[in-house]
Amino acid sequence: TPLTLIAGPVEHVLKNSKLPEDAREQLVVVERNTNRMLHLVNQILDFRKIQNGKMELKLYRFDIVKTLTMWVGDFQLTAERKQIRLHLDVNDLKGSHEMIADQEKISRIVFNLLSNALKYTPAGGEIFVSLKDEGANLRLDVRDTGKGISQDEADKIFERFFQAKGAASGTGIGLALVKSFVELHHGEARVESEPGKGSDFCFEISLPYPDEEECEEYTAQKKEESTEISKLKGVHITMKWRKIYVDSR
Repeated sequence: TPLTLIAGPVEHVLKNSKLPEDAREQLVVVERNTNRMLHLVNQILDFRKIQNGKMELKLYRFDIVKTLTMWVGDFQLTAERKQIRLHLDVNDLKGSHEMIADQEKISRIVFNLLSNALKYTPAGGEIFVSLKDEGANLRLDVRDTGKGISQDEADKIFERFFQAKGAASGTGIGLALVKSFVELHHGEARVESEPGKGSDFCFEISLPYPDEEECEEYTAQKKEESTEISKLKGVHITMKWRKIYVDSR
């Protein structure tokens, strides 16, 4: 896209150590806003794919503890700058750390949850991320001490382009896209919130795991009555499903 053609040269010029400081500052602004616009365009394109039934899941086997630690770590500097304490606790996870899911989409779910938590949590507040076993399931909590929203707004929070009263800058796309990604994993998204006491986003996501020992890359497209997923190599496999609870408080 034209945005990527802008981003590439800007990134290249910023690597020039002889670039005047005033020019560097201006280019940093260009780079930041180009990336924001590119992110927004990609989100809109994803919505179109979902609406047209073209969005696919690419399933991988990965270590959820290592991956979640990396994702949360990406937000640590931003949290420190905003004087918000960001906590991660995985000590209660006693079972396997292994998960099979669309890692990129799960990362975007976590990204949007943490972005919202940071956006609406004031200086001096806290955000708690935890991972633990709950029966045969995994539970991921993202709990904040932010401003919260009313029940009327909570009922609409996952609608496209909806923004609560007093919302910070945004497009109203992030949570709607989260809901779509959750549903692609055969899950459900919901929220509980109270003004002045923070928000509790709860995601229950059904994730597949194969009976077979070997697990390479899978591609799956959501279907109404089927839990069958095809390997990229063309071998057809029937998947079983378990649930992971993602509870963002």
